[in-house]
Amino acid sequence: MTPLASPASTVAARLPAADTVAGAASSRPVLRFPCGLPGFPHASRFRLEPVPRGDGLLLLRSLDDPDLRFVVATATEGRLPIAERDVSQVCDALGWPREATVLLFVVTLGREGEKGAFVNLRAPIFLDTERAIAVQVVLPDASYPFRAPLAAATDR
Repeated sequence: MTPLASPASTVAARLPAADTVAGAASSRPVLRFPCGLPGFPHASRFRLEPVPRGDGLLLLRSLDDPDLRFVVATATEGRLPIAERDVSQVCDALGWPREATVLLFVVTLGREGEKGAFVNLRAPIFLDTERAIAVQVVLPDASYPFRAPLAAATDR
């Protein structure tokens, strides 16, 4: 079993120094999504924030739309629920160094009558920690579920 939630400080430590947005300084760097997120093309600037009592979960908060935010999980260092060959192929296609890339997984709650939280393994967010640039990629391998139980995601 692969734990997805890892300490937020692991991801934060790999990001570049913080910057200023609209004159307001922050200790957290701005993450740029050049193409926005699927369904939210207007939102291209985000910050990662820790979720209180979130066991390592992070909040991906839009700076362009104050009502837009996502809970995301990161894979434990060295133990991805996505095959390394698939991660490397995406990094190569993006021209990003693999060693600077972190994957984030959007967390959703169960539908009515379902219990627990789920992660989207089919469309992870690839984050280049050297440049604070991110993109959500839909992987072509249909064996990655759009809704995998957060606690039961396993190594491939």
